[in-house]
Amino acid sequence: MFTRKPSSVRPRQTSRREDHHIVRNAREQPTASSVAIQAQIQIVFSDESRFNLRSDNHVRVWRTRGERLNLAFTLQRHTAPTACVVVWGAIAYNTRSPLVLIHGTMTAQRYVHDILQPHVLPLMQRLPGAILQQDNARAHTARMSQDCLRTASTLPWPARSPELSPIEHIRDHLDGELGIPRV
Repeated sequence: MFTRKPSSVRPRQTSRREDHHIVRNAREQPTASSVAIQAQIQIVFSDESRFNLRSDNHVRVWRTRGERLNLAFTLQRHTAPTACVVVWGAIAYNTRSPLVLIHGTMTAQRYVHDILQPHVLPLMQRLPGAILQQDNARAHTARMSQDCLRTASTLPWPARSPELSPIEHIRDHLDGELGIPRV
């Protein structure tokens, strides 16, 4: 559709996806400048997810004495410690971060050194005007994390709010594709 010449001397500054986004917005807003189209506000959604790698396959059933086994009342529970993987990721309209494997408990120091500095801050610099959304996990709300994010805009997230982030849909899709129960 809209491709650049491969022999172009100037290095590519935008991806094909960004080019498509710019062209689409230019058609929708023909009087807007290219700077205004590229500067539209983006929200970067981030979250951690824990996935169990296997199940102990224990099934608990709550029933009265003499009642037959009814599958509608069975509840599979993990009654023993199981191996799990914790990953962090972020998405925005036309970009995403790599999935980052988290080893051990997520502390504020680990969050800053393993997630914010190597992944979030460079992503936010590539998306001028973007706003970061993260939940209210302790590592996210710690002073050390907030100090690290002084240069980035963040979206306030209400305490005990339901999971409204679109990244939750991606996590649910992964659950279904992998057939792995979530914790």
